Amino acid sequence: FLINFSVFEIVSQEFHKWSHMTPSECPWWANDILQKFKVAINRAPHAKHHMAPYEGNYCLVSGVHNEWLDNTGFFRRLEH
Repeated sequence: FLINFSVFEIVSQEFHKWSHMTPSECPWWANDILQKFKVAINRAPHAKHHMAPYEGNYCLVSGVHNEWLDNTGFFRRLEH
């Protein structure tokens, strides 16, 4: 369990790091494959997480679940 958790944690941090980088700064396969097919979130959707009023887009790996988690208020309820 600990090995699997550690590997997935490291990979998730890499995906998040790439979401802060321009396409030319990312490894070609991260941009052309992972971000294109929404396995990893790219800059545009991730940037919403850093904009006021900071009320959504908390999914930092792929962003696939951002819309329904935001619409249901999932993270809002966790904060209060």
